[in-house]
Amino acid sequence: MPRTASSRAPSTPTTRTRWQASRSRSGWTGREILTSNEYADRVRADRRAGVELGATGVPFVVLDRRVAAPGAQKVAVYARLLEQAAGPVPSERVS
Repeated sequence: MPRTASSRAPSTPTTRTRWQASRSRSGWTGREILTSNEYADRVRADRRAGVELGATGVPFVVLDRRVAAPGAQKVAVYARLLEQAAGPVPSERVS
């Protein structure tokens, strides 16, 4: 049976499982990870943190859990976010 684009869609459980199987972690299969609750608390905590920073959809970029930008942004916006996350740069000279 020929593979169609929809059968290779990254959102299908079969595709995710195949992808994960090639990157197995400690003997776990992709299906075990996808069907377990091992990461549930961390995912919920990340979601709450994103909502607190203003996330209403994806994409949403968060740096250092302090600065964020919704949507796809221009390079200049990401540069400003990186500067904000890094904080002030000391003006000391190294000799």
